Amino acid sequence: MKNELRVPLPEFKRAMGRFKEYRRIEPTRKGRRRQDYVPHALVAFSGGFLSFEAGDLVAAVRADGEWHGRASFSARFLGVLGAVPPAEDPVCIRYADGKLHICTLVIGCDWDQDGARLVERAENPGPLDLLAMDRTVSRSEIHGTDLGKRITAAKRRVSGAITRASKLLADLEITSDELWERVEARIQTRLQEESH
Repeated sequence: MKNELRVPLPEFKRAMGRFKEYRRIEPTRKGRRRQDYVPHALVAFSGGFLSFEAGDLVAAVRADGEWHGRASFSARFLGVLGAVPPAEDPVCIRYADGKLHICTLVIGCDWDQDGARLVERAENPGPLDLLAMDRTVSRSEIHGTDLGKRITAAKRRVSGAITRASKLLADLEITSDELWERVEARIQTRLQEESH
């Protein structure tokens, strides 16, 4: 099954410009440099539009070709593409063998050919289920639905809980980045459980 799309370069540049913030590096209090927590990006294709989603940001562009799944990877790569877009026109985006190819950039990614399965199985999803669904369902599928609102509320609730917990654990030098890594590990475990 072929998974390859072509996007006009000007539209691709406009879309990637929305994600420049994910390339940012900030100093820590101890003088070391660290990467801020960066969410996962989701790439999906539906109705002739390719959508890129990360955090609360969404960008959609017209695309031609075939695409039979969803790719998930660090949004940092969208930030890189926003700062240094490819020169090829049209931009070729291809998935093969666990990797997303955007012109010459190759990104390891999680590929989900049937994200709807997670939605169908979770009759009464908890926050972890909702965060996992956020990785597998494109916003165009759930925009304005009750599920979309529940996913947004779960993301806010978890973000607030991590902020509060990191303040409480600051004396133990446990950072919000470490807490986000734990949440990320739990999300990946849930996604793996659902794929079997």
